[in-house]
Amino acid sequence: MNQPKVNLLELRARAERAIVRGQASQFDAPGGAGQGDFTQLVEELRVYQAELELQNEELVQAQAKIAGALERYRLLFDHLPLAALVVDGLGFIVEANRQTAELLGVSRHRSLRGGSVFQLFDFDSRARLRPVVQRQEKPAHGALNFLGVRLGTDRTLPCDVHVMPLRAASKLEENTLLVLVDRSADLALRESEHAWRSLADSSAALIRLSDPEQRCLYVNQAWRELTGWAPEADVGGDWSACIHPEDQARCRESFARQCPRREPFSLDYRLGRGDGAYRWVRDSATPHYDSGGRFIGYIDQCLDITDRVEAEAELRAAKQAAEAAYAAISAAIYRLDYAAASLHLQRFAREQGVALPPTAG
Repeated sequence: MNQPKVNLLELRARAERAIVRGQASQFDAPGGAGQGDFTQLVEELRVYQAELELQNEELVQAQAKIAGALERYRLLFDHLPLAALVVDGLGFIVEANRQTAELLGVSRHRSLRGGSVFQLFDFDSRARLRPVVQRQEKPAHGALNFLGVRLGTDRTLPCDVHVMPLRAASKLEENTLLVLVDRSADLALRESEHAWRSLADSSAALIRLSDPEQRCLYVNQAWRELTGWAPEADVGGDWSACIHPEDQARCRESFARQCPRREPFSLDYRLGRGDGAYRWVRDSATPHYDSGGRFIGYIDQCLDITDRVEAEAELRAAKQAAEAAYAAISAAIYRLDYAAASLHLQRFAREQGVALPPTAG
């Protein structure tokens, strides 16, 4: 319920005039003008007192709400799972939560509060952070990626710094909230992936990485050099187009049969070169799992076995020729046709490039 508004200046002037005239007992006789004026003044003072008490109660409640909100903010700030700091426009630390102290290994009250936030970063990172804290420029997407946070004298931690301006009544009082996100695991993963790719690219074997549907995701340098095809230009493309047309149906059938079993297997087929020629390869496929044990595809290592396949083909041809010559010679001998047997033997020797010993007489 709203109380009637009181004209404080007028009320004060009237109270001062009443005091000058003296105590209430010295006023005019009961019922006189002075007595009535004094009674009205007392009533207005009571109204004013009631209004002040109501305003005081509202003020107390508002202060309690503000104190509660401030306490909730402090609890939230202090228990954030990420390192967070509040800094002023000059870069001095106003407040730091416990995660920041744990990350840096220091006391937040003694070593952080009042210190310069720029001292927490390496030299190159300070140059990127300073204009953002001092409101000279805004970071892209509200964050500065991969700044180096100093941990001791010889170690830095890669962190993304998310920047959130905190508005205030005046620009001089405006602060900035900085939230540090540790990116060391991401950086280690990048370095691990880079090392794996470097190792794969230095291998003489043709390496291919595919997903559970056998869509190609990556091939190494040896594969690219042999086939002239790379999935970077056609991610998820049909790598089987590189296989000899006569081998494609057999390969597809084998992959379709073996992949659902998620077991290692091997397969020989001809793989096309960029110049149109084909090379025989032995593809050894190994199932690939992520860190959580989830099957994510196959890693194929293909070795060029063309020389061995051609040598085996030549050996089979020589064996067949020898068997045919042996059969012809045996048949001639069986017929006692020694001249024919000698001719067959000489022909076989010429075909195989073998010199026969001289005959007697």
